[in-house]
Amino acid sequence: MQATIDRDIPLAEELIGWSIPPEWFIKVGAVNHFQKMLIDDSSFRFWSPRAIGLESEQSMVGHIGFHTRPNPQYLNEYVGSGIEMGYTVFADCRRRGYATEAIIALTGWANHDHGVETFVISVGVDNHPSLALAQKFGFTKVGEHQDEDDGPEIVLSLRGVALSVALGQ
Repeated sequence: MQATIDRDIPLAEELIGWSIPPEWFIKVGAVNHFQKMLIDDSSFRFWSPRAIGLESEQSMVGHIGFHTRPNPQYLNEYVGSGIEMGYTVFADCRRRGYATEAIIALTGWANHDHGVETFVISVGVDNHPSLALAQKFGFTKVGEHQDEDDGPEIVLSLRGVALSVALGQ
């Protein structure tokens, strides 16, 4: 994370073992936030963002992770217990199934290994590809909010039968 914050691309690539597109280094504000969360609570490391990569090309194509550890208080207004996740696939790599594969892997891990049963995503109202992906998984609208950085977003959740279907159970 520090290599990203410092915009030290060679060091970041050496540490991850993959090439990293410049688009990742736009996320410095978010990385600062997650680094602070790790400093404050080392157990967040299991929930923090991960690279989405192509092993065959040794390249990062996006990132996915959770915003907090499970059951943060701010989700109570939407779902009670659960966890919020976020993901980005870089522009040149979209529409190839990478987000789908990463969502299945991450939700499966959290559900099977940690008993998380409710997942939340917030999607910009104009982000039609992400809204379509959420619908494909069975996410349903549970609210709306105004994100201070991204503007108006739809809050969606996935739980119960829809989660089982999404995970192929």
